[in-house]
Amino acid sequence: MSQQQFLPIVEGVAITTDKEGRFNLNALHKASGLRESKEPNKWLALKSTNELITELEATARSCGSSINKQKGGANPGTFAHELLAISYAGWISPKFQLLVNQVFLDYKTGKLTHKDDVFDVLIKVDRIKDPTLKRLAKERANELYDLNIPLMPENAYSAELLAFWDVYHEIGDAVLNHSRQPDTIAINLAHLREEAALRDIELPVYNQLARILRSDKQLYRNTAVNSVLWNKSVRCWIFKRD
Repeated sequence: MSQQQFLPIVEGVAITTDKEGRFNLNALHKASGLRESKEPNKWLALKSTNELITELEATARSCGSSINKQKGGANPGTFAHELLAISYAGWISPKFQLLVNQVFLDYKTGKLTHKDDVFDVLIKVDRIKDPTLKRLAKERANELYDLNIPLMPENAYSAELLAFWDVYHEIGDAVLNHSRQPDTIAINLAHLREEAALRDIELPVYNQLARILRSDKQLYRNTAVNSVLWNKSVRCWIFKRD
């Protein structure tokens, strides 16, 4: 297996790439631990960012488009050329830029998989919350280190359900989770749809979405909760955390 197949991890978050090797800015935002003020769309709206994109695409014409927005699917998000991803990290904070730059450097040079011992790798894999990425990371760790980490059967979750949780994690727990309990996630579908629309993320129609969610083994109930976000009673789908 080539080193390029191993996902770089920043602060416990796997930074996915698209087919052209561009890095997921939404994953970087999640790794930063900051909220809406540092979302990728805020950075992309800056004049300086657009000037940087224009200059990069003019200088490196062979690289094609430096920004790729993927809506929906199993791997949604805004993906950017490595230099833009590092610049975005710098906009978040100088400290975060240095961290991301070092991880990307290790990723490119092959040091990423050699400097981490098996224990560190297991910790990083365990920190990944997204089920699709966690399974992928487990598979690669098993191959790289000759381990035998048990994997969830591929048919345990449908592709539609995995895509739903990809969208949830992209938008973020702090924005969508109405639960006051640390061991549950409470999602109001109308709220989710509004937040997804703000980010140009497409979701299935309600009936299809309800069918998808009923297949989740972590589903606890569908009932009203005292929302921690809105301080009032809100109807939510409630899921148990792993």
